[in-house]
Amino acid sequence: MLLGEPDYSRVSARKGFNPEYIGSSWKYVFYDDDPNLVNEKTENRIGVSFDMNDCVYWVAPVNIDGLSDIGGLGVKLQPDKSDN
Repeated sequence: MLLGEPDYSRVSARKGFNPEYIGSSWKYVFYDDDPNLVNEKTENRIGVSFDMNDCVYWVAPVNIDGLSDIGGLGVKLQPDKSDN
């Protein structure tokens, strides 16, 4: 894995009587002036979002000069694992 294990990860599910897995996200933090507080203005990080097939659809750097979002909602950045 290029970046190693994420600093944070989260599983997403639809709410309701029958919760259904809809994806997950990872967060890599490169700089945080206070690890005990979340500070969106000073934290340098990259978020990676996965769809329900565990395929990356969004990579979002925050406060990292020279980098911009890749992908977005509904975008497919890699082939589904089921396509192989």
